[in-house]
Amino acid sequence: MGSGALGKLSEASAEEVSAVYKDLPPEAQANLKEALAALHKGNGLSIRSMISGSVAAVFEAASAETTYMDLVNALYAQVPETKSQVVKIFISAEPMDQYKTLGEQGVDAKGEVQYTVEEFSVGTKLTQEEAFAIFKGARDGLNSLSKAAVDETKSLKNPPQAVKTVVAAVAVLLQKPRGSWDDLRKMLTDQEFLPSLLSFEKDNVSTETLNELQWYLAHPDFQQERVKRVSAACVCLRDWVDCMHTFATTFQRLHMP
Repeated sequence: MGSGALGKLSEASAEEVSAVYKDLPPEAQANLKEALAALHKGNGLSIRSMISGSVAAVFEAASAETTYMDLVNALYAQVPETKSQVVKIFISAEPMDQYKTLGEQGVDAKGEVQYTVEEFSVGTKLTQEEAFAIFKGARDGLNSLSKAAVDETKSLKNPPQAVKTVVAAVAVLLQKPRGSWDDLRKMLTDQEFLPSLLSFEKDNVSTETLNELQWYLAHPDFQQERVKRVSAACVCLRDWVDCMHTFATTFQRLHMP
């Protein structure tokens, strides 16, 4: 795309670009993404597909503190179909450590990373007997919730990272804002928070939500023993997340064709 076309593109409103973009054929959409990446060059981190070779997203807020999930969320926003896919981000030819920042891995926040995707799966089909056994073993996560534990957790002004990770995982399931501890405390202080956990529709969790939740479940700070060491009260929320994940994935596996 020539400099004149880039200039016209830079003058267009977001609504105008969006209206034109959705009607373009795939090749033209790829060209437009490259043009937008060119406009933003030097102002953000480019996220390039290793399959198509095109820049799929630009993360303008990238910094040394940016994490894997920050990049994935940027990709989710700009390429919505990736919400139901497992995203693997590569730094040069090496997979990015999902729990380290760009700075910790020596990545230029104004440079580029690459990514590939594969379809997310909850596993293979289960029989009714197999599913019943899993459901029975997972019920403890429902029984351990308490108002006292929630009150203690929400009273923390600057909690350990493990607490933030657990409460953010709860927010993923409830589809609540989770950009900061203030967002999470707002969720915890809502009078309907505990009732929403007790009445949560565990048989109706979307594939996109289960996919996003995987990062939290595997996080070192989410593991039960680590959470217990920093906040005994928060363990019940951690176990609730684990329980809801087990129920939701088992339900999907039971009802596979």
